[in-house]
Amino acid sequence: ERDPKLRLRDIGEARVALSRAREPQGGPRDQGSPKKTSPRSFILAVAAALALGAISATVAWNARPQSTVPVRRFELPAAMADPWRFALSPDGSRIAYVTNGHLYVRSLATAATADLGIVPPLVEGVFWSPDNRQIGYGTEVSVRVVPAGGGPAFTICKVPGAGRLTHGFWRDDGTIFFTVWRDNLYRVPATGGTASVISATDPKTEIDFHSVSPLPGGRLVVTTHTRGQDGARMDLVDGGSRTPLAADLDIDMVRFRPPDYLLFARVRTNPGTWVVPFDNGKVDLTRAVLLEPGAWKLDASLEGTMVSSVPAKERRGLVWVSPTVTLTGAQTKTSSSVESL
Repeated sequence: ERDPKLRLRDIGEARVALSRAREPQGGPRDQGSPKKTSPRSFILAVAAALALGAISATVAWNARPQSTVPVRRFELPAAMADPWRFALSPDGSRIAYVTNGHLYVRSLATAATADLGIVPPLVEGVFWSPDNRQIGYGTEVSVRVVPAGGGPAFTICKVPGAGRLTHGFWRDDGTIFFTVWRDNLYRVPATGGTASVISATDPKTEIDFHSVSPLPGGRLVVTTHTRGQDGARMDLVDGGSRTPLAADLDIDMVRFRPPDYLLFARVRTNPGTWVVPFDNGKVDLTRAVLLEPGAWKLDASLEGTMVSSVPAKERRGLVWVSPTVTLTGAQTKTSSSVESL
């Protein structure tokens, strides 16, 4: 809430507000029918107890004070996924992750999990195709794509430079963009080919790019790892030019969230997942809001779902809602229990 007078003061007020949001509004409701919720007002969360907490949540950002966002969370087993190697599908319905040398896809609606098979060691930068039908990832030497429903992997290109892909995304124009450890930002046709440099690092002041995300108008936003005190910076990439948006940040990655917001993760100072308005290519960090304390890696879908990993040590004194999901055809019914972590 932009107006300080209208902001919640603490987590206690938030819990009360969320409890009221879950209560039926208006007249009598048919108790036998499932409760309907809008995708924009629906928060999914995934939290792990040990190495990974993958938390998925719908981020509904609206300046109007009358807006209400119900919250729902559930916990996945700690061995579900690696805390660094996961990606949310563009439609927010599935999460792809790597663990124990295999690539898995899990439905957030049915909890069904598909094993897509063995992947090479040191797989990095898992990402989805814009049509939600394929999954890409980087090995030590190549960028590969595999059908989300299962099948053989297809090699897109060789990874230049150090050969280690740190992040990637697949734009709807059929172009794959990816960043390389201690190297540059590249692009390659999704049909295969030779990767070309989009933006090169300055070896005197920069190390590499930790993330890349699409923006409207064909632009990109990247996280630039800078030299000196292990710093980072948000940069806007437009064609062949790169412009700083916010410097000297303790951040690891940035994601664009329609219609005009940026999600980013801080890793040391005030760690967690934050959201800030993206106004005409400008970022004012004084308007940033903390969404998920302690979160250290994130991904987001275009329809509003967010996934982030949270170390177990950060889960202190929080209260979460664990729904029980009962399938009824294509519909779901939920009953929630509140537990203290």
